[in-house]
Parts: sequence; C-alpha cells; structure tokens
Amino acid sequence: MNDFLAFLICKAGYVTFLLGGSDLPRRLYEKAIRVDPSSAEALTWLGYLATLREDFGTALAYYEHCLEMEPDSAYIHNQIGFCYYSLGQLDQALKSLDRAVQIEPDEIDFIQGKITLLYEACRIDETLDACTDAIHVDPDSSFALLYKGLCYLELGMSPIAIDLFERAIVNQPGEPSCQMWLGIAQLVMKRHDDAVASFDAVSQLRPGDLLPLFWKATALARSGRLDQARTLIDEILEFQANNVHARVQRAAILSIGGCHEEALDELELAIAMAPSSPEMFCAKASCLLDLGRPDRAVEVLKEALEIDPHDLDSLLDISHAWLALNRVADALATAQQGLVIQPESRNFRQLVVHCLLATGQMEQALEFCPPILSKEADTTSLGQRGSAQLGLGKPALAAKSFRRALELDPTDLECRADLAGALLADGKAQECRELLLRLPEGVRLDSRGLFLLASAEQALGNQETAENLYEESLQGCPVDETVWLGLADLQETKAPEFALSIAQQGLEACPRSGQLQAQVGRLQLMLGRLEEAKASLELLLGLEPCSALGHYNLACALARLGRDSEALTCLQAAMDFDESLKADYKMDPDLQTLADDERFQALGAEKKPAGRSSRESPPPEADRL
Repeated sequence: MNDFLAFLICKAGYVTFLLGGSDLPRRLYEKAIRVDPSSAEALTWLGYLATLREDFGTALAYYEHCLEMEPDSAYIHNQIGFCYYSLGQLDQALKSLDRAVQIEPDEIDFIQGKITLLYEACRIDETLDACTDAIHVDPDSSFALLYKGLCYLELGMSPIAIDLFERAIVNQPGEPSCQMWLGIAQLVMKRHDDAVASFDAVSQLRPGDLLPLFWKATALARSGRLDQARTLIDEILEFQANNVHARVQRAAILSIGGCHEEALDELELAIAMAPSSPEMFCAKASCLLDLGRPDRAVEVLKEALEIDPHDLDSLLDISHAWLALNRVADALATAQQGLVIQPESRNFRQLVVHCLLATGQMEQALEFCPPILSKEADTTSLGQRGSAQLGLGKPALAAKSFRRALELDPTDLECRADLAGALLADGKAQECRELLLRLPEGVRLDSRGLFLLASAEQALGNQETAENLYEESLQGCPVDETVWLGLADLQETKAPEFALSIAQQGLEACPRSGQLQAQVGRLQLMLGRLEEAKASLELLLGLEPCSALGHYNLACALARLGRDSEALTCLQAAMDFDESLKADYKMDPDLQTLADDERFQALGAEKKPAGRSSRESPPPEADRL
C-alpha cells in the first residue's frame, strides 16, 4: 500500500514540475520517500532536482542511495558521473560513465557524455576512442564527428579536422557549432576566404551572435583586408561601445597591422571595463611581446595571476614571456605549474619538453614525450622526441620519430630538415640527399634544408655541388642557426678566425641561440681570447644554466687566466651535470695549471672515456617548440 501511495505522490510531484514548480516538487518527492524509503523514482527525482540547484553533493547522495536498489541502472550511473564531474572528481566521473556505457552500449547519449568529459580533461587519445565508439553506434552522429574533429585540430592535423567538420555539417546542416569550428580550422590552414564564408554561415544561423563576426574580422585581418576588419568591429562598437570583446578584437586587428601602440591604448580601455578579467591582461601582454617588451609583458601577466593564480592562459603566456627573456628555468617552473593544474595539457607538456631540451636534459625531455604511435603524438611532440633522441646519441631512433612527424605533414620543412639531419648523423647521406630532393609540389628548401643537402653532397664526395649549395644557403632570409653552426665548423680547422666571424654573425641573427653562443665561446678559447671567451661562456650559462660543457669550457678559460678557485668551482659544476667529463679532464692541456691542486685531483674517479666536445650538447632541433 505504501509503495502505491508513494507512486501517486511521485506523479503529483512530476505534474507540479511540468507546471514550472521547483520547491513544491521537491517537498512532494521527500514526502514520497518518507512514505516509502525504497522508492527509486522519488530518489532519482530528488537527485535530479538537486542538480538543477547545482547542489551536486546532495544529488550524489540521492543517486548513490538509488543505486543500492537499482545497481544496473545506466541512467543512474550516468547521473552519478555528471555529479562527480561537477564536483571536480574526473576519474570517478569517468568510472561511472564507463559503467553506464557498459550497461547500455548502444545508448548514444551516454557515450556523448563521456566524450564531453574526456575532451574537457584534454585526454585526446581516449576522446578519439570514445568518438569511434559513438560513430560505430550512429555513423551519422554530428556530435561525435565534431569532437573527433576538435581532437585532430588540437593535434595540429587541420586537414583531417576540416573533413570531419564538413561531414558533421552534411549530417546536421543547421548546427552552427560545426560551421563555426570549420571556419576556425580553415583559418588555421590560411584558407581565409573559406573561413569568412563559414563565419557568414554561422551568422545566418545565429543572427544575434557576435562571436562569428569577431572570427570573421580575424580572417579578414589575417588575409590583409585590415580596413574591412576594422570597419566590421567599428560597426559593433558603434552600437555597443562598452563591448569588451570588441575592444580586444579591435586591438588584435591593430596589432596585425603593426599599430602596436594604438592596440595597447585599446587594451587599456578593455582592462578598465573588465579589471578582474585575466583575459584582458593576457591580450595586453601579447601586444607587449609583439613590441619586443617581454619584461613588461611578464609584469602584466603577474597582475593577471594575482587575479587568478590558476588561470591557464596566463601561466602559458608568462612561460613564453620568460623564454623571450632567456629565463628558461623560470619558464620551466611555470610550465610545470600549469601541468600540475591540468596534467593532460598538450601545450604545457610540450613547453616543459622545450625547456628541458634547451637546458640539455634529454632523458627527462624524452620521458615527457608521448609514444611515437600515440594519437597525441603530433608533429611538434614527435619533433621534440626526435631532438631528445638525437641529443642522446641515437640518430636511428630520432629518424623514426622525425619520419613519423613528416608522415603527418609532408609539407613541413622543419620536419623534413629534422629527418635529414638525423639521417646524416646516422651515416645515411644518400637517403638524406633523396629526401631533400624529393619535395612535394610547391615546396622549396629553406636555408637549413640547403645546408643539409650540401652536407649530404659533401659526404658523398660531390665537393663542387656542396660548395655551391653552401653559398646558396646563406642567401636565404632568415638563415637558420644550423647553417651558421655548420659553416663555422667547416672553416674551423683551416681558418679559425673566419669561423669565429661566421659564428658571431650567426649569433647576431639568432641572439637566443645557446648553440651559437657556445660555439663563439669555444672558438675564442681556441684562439686564446680568454677574456672574450669567459664573457661569451658566462652569457651561455645565463641561457642554459645546466650546460655541462658550458661550465667545462668556462673552467678552461678561467684556469688559463690564473683564476684557479673559480675554475675548480666551474669544473665541479660541469661534472655534476655530466659525470662522463670525469674520465679525462686531467689530460686536458687547458687545465694543466690546476694539476698540482689537491681539489683538482680529487674531483672524480675515471669512468668511461668522453672527450671534450667542441659543441654544446643540445642539437639545433632542441630549440624547436
């Protein structure tokens, strides 16, 4: 009898809910529970009403109580997953959603819920797998096609993303989200006219939405139609003068046109309108970086982080600002902080790897790189993986990583040059030559590619061809740092003064290059310019404080200058970073003035041989992000 009475009360609660009530339905369902504590319907509705109030802890308690009576209810597992997600417990949420999908594998809504959570958590591999499951259930699922496209866009595979967005639009022509993301992907591919058409289509579907207009203005600006872009934004500001996002968009257009100071003025207005928005400060910092003022950008981003210490965009931007100031250790610490907040973030992970590579920490960098066949392995992460392997003296493995990156984007000249460099290092000059001569239509070698081709020709004995290519490689603008390094190496034995001048020219062109700074210092040391060498090597250690060979060569310069105590300190630091340097330091002629010092003799026991290298350890590719 009680269960029937509870049933009637639940129906009354449902009717009052349909009529727009909230408090009355809750009281009725609570009454139903008092009448029949085992009423799963009442518990389910109480949980649902609690989610509407965003009282997710209470909702979770109701749903878990209900689950005791109906353990195989896919709906209840799904709702529990939603509650856990809202409470910030992602792993628990996914566990519940997995159970819901296991119980009802053909229920597309449950799979879509799982896709949403995985994507928002930046778990790209798992999101792609869930999208595949959804498409298996419903091949025409625009939702699954959209999110699959978003994943590939995140991975830098824009052509695949565009194809998926277009398929989603065919299946659901009136869905503006698919059309919007198609425009964004086209913008990434620099298909500006197509992007403008896509954003116009979104505006037709959502006439009052300003977002597609902002994106259209960006597409117009990036295609050089700055006047049209500014007119579009000015029309918005004419009716909505206090629209903060329009102000930011106008500043972005001004910045694209090179009007950075005017853009800064616009951003000051935006910050005055929204002083508690980190987004405004990030936009200002970006403009300051364009102006070449990274120190001021750091100050602005610190203000943003005072507003929200966990704002991921601010953390990412300040990491890049630290890099612009050559403060790699600060950039690394900030990127690691971002990775703690969002462990699955591809941007922070790749930034951490970049910093580790820049400081010569190859093993640690490799640990952060995704597996070569992982869906998360995009061209950037594969390039970083190859750079770490090359830095560890494993050119064959590096070639595999670079080859996979080139498969993902055959037009990427940097990937092609990375692979060519690895092949050369592995003694495969002929294969390197063929790779650089066999280019996709419309693709031409840059200075670095020409230099590597010259190196391959030289290795194959084609000296005249090599010399012509070396000369041609210097005609490009800008010249890649690898070219400067290589040309200086070629001249080092027969004309060391000329080699130094080449390295110094390269350093002027690439002032942040630790490789070139190390080469300049080493050549100055070789030529006996000890004070100059000391200054250059100290600059190197400012760029790369963990550089073992930087500390070692500085120790050599200091020893020859008679500054024994400082030399021993640097030598100890070098061995702390690279124990293999302990093997033969006692035989180095640059350090013989220290031979009678007990501290010199006690620095380390001999281990495996390792001669002093003339080159800083990270390869040129290590500077890539």
